[in-house]
Amino acid sequence: MTLVTITAVAGLFSGGGFYWFSGRYVDPTMAEYLTRFVQSYPGNLSKLSFYIAAAAVIHISFRFANLSQRSNQLR
Repeated sequence: MTLVTITAVAGLFSGGGFYWFSGRYVDPTMAEYLTRFVQSYPGNLSKLSFYIAAAAVIHISFRFANLSQRSNQLR
């Protein structure tokens, strides 16, 4: 739940900052911004989930390698 909330807050700040202050959109409205946010949020969340899963795999791999190395040293 925390990951979903943090991703939403980060998306609101970064996407909102770009949307409101970039000058790319002539007449920005809250309704249009929320529509864009709702469309982009699942993609952002899936990308973040991929990176967290990759980091977890790398972390576990190093953990097992470290445990294996320690068990070899004890022999």
